[in-house]
Amino acid sequence: MEGIYGSQGLLYASVYLIPLRIFMWSAGLSCFTVASPKDIVKKLVHHPCIIAVVIGMALMPFPDVVPSFLLQTMQSCSKCVLPVSMIVIGSILSEADIRKMLKGSTLFYCVVRLLGIPAVTMVVCRLLGMGALVTVCTILAGMPAGSTTAILAEKYDGDAKYASECVFLSTVLSLFTMPLLYMILA
Repeated sequence: MEGIYGSQGLLYASVYLIPLRIFMWSAGLSCFTVASPKDIVKKLVHHPCIIAVVIGMALMPFPDVVPSFLLQTMQSCSKCVLPVSMIVIGSILSEADIRKMLKGSTLFYCVVRLLGIPAVTMVVCRLLGMGALVTVCTILAGMPAGSTTAILAEKYDGDAKYASECVFLSTVLSLFTMPLLYMILA
């Protein structure tokens, strides 16, 4: 979003992702663990992603409060997240046969994730008259499966191989669907 709309797009994307993060670390996590609602809320409130969002929102009106050395350190660390997560996914996929990834369930997931969800999002956003936010919401809804999918599947004894296949295949296919979405929305 930053590449398309600059810092304004990054702000829109961050706000768009807040409900997703809350849902993922509450209801989503409850699918994999057995915990009371109180424990889930406690985990949600203490989760680093949620804490980072709260701190970021609190610091937004005061951009010069964070010292430059700390800001540079955070930016450097954030650049490591994607490569490290791809290493984890790659290690899980190292034993997978790429031809077997093209099975019905993985392809169905990719069609729903990369085309179905953005189509529904676009229609709903247009019906709600969201203007410029239609593009932001639709493109974000059409992103490939995040590496968190495979990492959480591995952590909670899910099917990490299948999750990695979905991440890999949806990422490859998004090279075609993301420009298509942008052309439709532009």
